[in-house]
Amino acid sequence: MILQLVDEAVLNLDDALESYVRGVPNGRAITIRQVLGMDAGIADFIYDPVISEDYVADPLRPFTPEDALAIIQASTPDFPPGERVQYSNSNYVLLGFIVEQLTGQTAEAAIAERILEPLGLANTSFPTTADLPQPFLPGYAEGVEGGELRDVTRSNPAIPWTSGAMISTLADLRVWARALAGGALLAPDTRSARLQFASIATEPIEVGYGLGILSINGLIGHNGGILGYSSWMIHAVEEDATVVVVTNRAGAEGGTSDPIFFQLVSLLFPDRFAALAALAATPEASPGP
Repeated sequence: MILQLVDEAVLNLDDALESYVRGVPNGRAITIRQVLGMDAGIADFIYDPVISEDYVADPLRPFTPEDALAIIQASTPDFPPGERVQYSNSNYVLLGFIVEQLTGQTAEAAIAERILEPLGLANTSFPTTADLPQPFLPGYAEGVEGGELRDVTRSNPAIPWTSGAMISTLADLRVWARALAGGALLAPDTRSARLQFASIATEPIEVGYGLGILSINGLIGHNGGILGYSSWMIHAVEEDATVVVVTNRAGAEGGTSDPIFFQLVSLLFPDRFAALAALAATPEASPGP
C-alpha cells in the first residue's frame, strides 16, 4: 500500500518520516524508503516488556497502535539510519499510521479495498477483534518455564496491528505469494525498486531485504510470526513455483515453520540450497537453520 501511494504521487520514498509521524528518534533523518527497507535503525517495540512479558502472559491485554507508537517514540535507536538492515516490527506500525493518514481510511478498510478485493482474497482479513472466522486452527505457545503448551488463539490484534495482524488460508497465501513476488497492483518503477535487495546474510544462504519483501537464495516472499502461529511463503519466479508453510505454534527460539520450510526448499530446489543440504548432512549440524 505504501508503494501504491508512491505510484499515486501522494508519497515519495525519500520523504522524511518526521513529515508524517512526529517524535520518532532520528525521524528527520530517516526516509520512508528506509522504514520500508528495514534499514532505518528504529528499535523494535515487541522487545518492550509490555509486549515481551505482559502480552505473552495475557494475549488479550488492552493495547492500541497508539501505545505502540508511544513505545517507539520513547525508544533508543538500534543504529544510525542506513547503517545496516535489521527487521523491526515498529517500521510497519509507523507505515500503518502513514497509510491511514494519506488514505483517510482505517488500515482495515484500506487493506480490503487496495489488496484483498482486487486479488480476490476472500478468506483473508485484517481483524479488529480477537475472534477468528470459522473454521480455524487453534494457536499454541510454549508454557511458562517449559510447561505444557497453552492455547493462545485469541489475542488482541491491535498489538501487532499493521506489522502482522492478518488472518488467511493456505489457498489465499498461495495467491498472495505470487502477487507479492510479481509486483501485482504496482507500477513498473515501484515494482523494480522494491527488488533492490540489501544483504542481510550470505552464509549458508543468501538473504536480502528489499522494500517490504524478502529474498532467500533468489526465492522471493516473506515469513511471519505471532503468538501462536508461524509462517513462510515464497515464490520462485523462474520455476513458477510457490511454497507456503503455516504452523499453529509459536516457539521460544523463533518460528516453528522455519525448519519445515528450509527442509522443503532444500528438497524442491536442490541447486539453490546445496550449501544448506551439505550443512544439514554434517554430524554436528543443528536440526534446523
